[in-house]
Amino acid sequence: MRGRKPIPTLLKLVSGTQRKHRANPAEPQPAGELLASPEQMTDAQKEIWRYAIQNAPKGLLRFLDRDLFASWVMAVAEINLAEASLATEGPVVKKGGDQRITINPDGTQVKTVRSATMVPSPWTRIRNEAFQRMVKATSELGFSPTSRSRISLAGASAKEANRFSNNAAPKRA
Repeated sequence: MRGRKPIPTLLKLVSGTQRKHRANPAEPQPAGELLASPEQMTDAQKEIWRYAIQNAPKGLLRFLDRDLFASWVMAVAEINLAEASLATEGPVVKKGGDQRITINPDGTQVKTVRSATMVPSPWTRIRNEAFQRMVKATSELGFSPTSRSRISLAGASAKEANRFSNNAAPKRA
């Protein structure tokens, strides 16, 4: 599809920018408001779910959005887990550094010590991948400030009149 992503109709209605002549009369209307989290979610994921449902515009999320919203919740939970692990383990971890004893064909034992190397924590990759999934779902669900930037709530004060409009020179008669 070309151009900007369309703004969801519900967000247009909430903001008061919906115009009848631009509306799609055949737009499908999904049933049921999304409230309850799936049973297989962890307690941490259910808490994120409840927080997002309480703070999302009423009626924005429908039953049909459940799986996309669940992927957003799981990505946020993974980010939180990765951040907590990075805080305790640090951004780099030691890899290798083990001691091996090998026996030569003549029966003598030889100790070899492999030196440890420092590598980025695997939690960094997990966090970054979860963040990418979260951002993609955020944009699709209309949760980000940029996806809300062109929307103003209905009933909000109109734009202030041009403060320079009365500075023009008066017309001469």
